[in-house]
Amino acid sequence: MPEPQPLSDADRADLTAYLDGELAGEERRRVEARLATDPQLRSEADSLKRAWELLDALPRPAPSNEFTTRTLDRVSALRVATPSTSKTEALPAPKRPWLRRSYLAPAAWAAVAAVALGIGYAITPGPRPVTAAAMNPDTDPLMKREPSVIENLSLYLAAENLDFLLALDQSDLFADDGSGR
Repeated sequence: MPEPQPLSDADRADLTAYLDGELAGEERRRVEARLATDPQLRSEADSLKRAWELLDALPRPAPSNEFTTRTLDRVSALRVATPSTSKTEALPAPKRPWLRRSYLAPAAWAAVAAVALGIGYAITPGPRPVTAAAMNPDTDPLMKREPSVIENLSLYLAAENLDFLLALDQSDLFADDGSGR
């Protein structure tokens, strides 16, 4: 098996730009295709990701008390030294590592939620079909035992709860003599 060629500086620059989310279109697809086929490039990408994670875990140094004063003095000295620029140009925002993009965390959570819902839907059994045998009073044991329950099922379902029905059964509201008392 031939010895793998080391990655060039251009390959590393492309990989870093890809991981930072700076590539678009054809360049991004080219790097993704190469990542899918080149184990050495995949290994380098994993190493860069781990290095960024380790850097994020390091404690942040606190600036000294004089830092702000010194910085403002130097900036004001630069403005005085260059009077030809009438307006101050803003520095471009630094590129953040691809793991710290603000839109990746919500997108990842949404993807996890969608997968969880899909798995839950896939493993949940559907409703059982009602067969003609289940509705036949000759073959259904519940319909044989309690035909009045089945006939009045819609009325029972309208009741608040079983305690309510039992209270109605024990009260003298429905006397058997037909008088209503």
